Formats: sequence, C-alpha cells, structure tokens
Amino acid sequence: MIELLVILVLWGKMGERMKARGFAKPIWFQVLVPASWLGGAFFSAIVREVIRLSLGAEEPTGTFEAYLWAFGGAVLATGLLFLITSFISRKPEVLPPPLPEQGA
Repeated sequence: MIELLVILVLWGKMGERMKARGFAKPIWFQVLVPASWLGGAFFSAIVREVIRLSLGAEEPTGTFEAYLWAFGGAVLATGLLFLITSFISRKPEVLPPPLPEQGA
C-alpha cells in the first residue's frame, strides 16, 4: 500500500519537474513513473529467479527477500527515469525569428 503512495508522490513530482521545463501537459512523462516502477519490479524479480536457479537452489526462498528485490528494482528503474528526465532541456518559450526570404 505504501508503494501506491510513493508512486502518487513521484507522479506529482514528475509533473512539477516537466512543467518547470516548459511542458504544458507532462502526462506522458507522468505515465512513465508507474510504468518504470512496475517494469523495474518485474525485471528484478526475473533477475532474482535466474540468479537463484543458476546457483542451484531448488527450494523457493522467503517472500520478504523477493519483495526486497522487487522494491530495489522498482526504485532503481524509477530513479533512472528521473535521472534521464533531468537531462531534458527546457522548451523554448518563444519561437526563433523566421528566416529572411531569398531572392524576392
């Protein structure tokens, strides 16, 4: 349940961050927040199982360990998303002047 609150807070922070960069409707960046959270959790769970099976473990490990792996992957993926969006430059507020016409 706490993860939903974290996703909602990060959704708002992403919207504020992209509005500050000049994007009037940052919804597509905000949609990437839960997508990266869920994708990171899913990917890290697969990585955990591959590692566990490659080490020859036959019995499943605890649920808490699986949750920690999923939570860590979700945090890393969402952190990477915020890092990537920090490199997006500001949208220009005004358009550059038009080019002069040639040979009129």
